[in-house]
Amino acid sequence: MLLENNIGENLSLDETMLCRDLITFLSNKDGHGKKGFIIAAVCGTKSEDVTHIIKKTPLEQREKVREVTLDFSESMRAIATSAFPNAMITVDCFHIVKRCIDAIEELRLKFKREAVKKQKQ
Repeated sequence: MLLENNIGENLSLDETMLCRDLITFLSNKDGHGKKGFIIAAVCGTKSEDVTHIIKKTPLEQREKVREVTLDFSESMRAIATSAFPNAMITVDCFHIVKRCIDAIEELRLKFKREAVKKQKQ
């Protein structure tokens, strides 16, 4: 599905599992989840397949995109850089914060194990 008229300057690219199918969504962040915010929904995450669908939108429209927000996925990065040549790629803050929290939790557990081991000695 491609709704090229919904394209804007600030986009978001992400994948999700729906009814056992992995779907890549391109959305207009300025739509704030309301009517008209979905630009594309493509089955799968292969960068070639998703890019092929998005590139059906005229280049002139795609060149107006200023920012594409995504996760750390190399596939999503490849899609964004290929489809939106002028866009700045931004990593979603959720994923950055999650990695930081995971790292802190890993350190906390490491220090806890060391303290328990030291206490037993």
